[in-house]
Amino acid sequence: MKTVRVMEKSADIDSLNLHIGAQDAPDVDVAECLVRVVSAAVNPSDVKAVLGFEHGTLKPFPIVEDFVFDLSDAALAYQGVFRGAANRVPLKP
Repeated sequence: MKTVRVMEKSADIDSLNLHIGAQDAPDVDVAECLVRVVSAAVNPSDVKAVLGFEHGTLKPFPIVEDFVFDLSDAALAYQGVFRGAANRVPLKP
């Protein structure tokens, strides 16, 4: 899998310290599903937080890794990571 990681906050977008690399796909169990994402969006709020424009952001900035879960528990896992987003859950069991 290709990865892009923001290594630290930056003063401006031109001096972002990005690590572009690869990571092995996680092993999945028989009852799990591994989904291939062809593209991913960058949220404007994430960019603002990395550049220091977001007040009240969590420090250190939370990073979610190994986001593999049983599909029937997808909505619960989503709510567990992104608290308060129950009305925006795309997958409901």
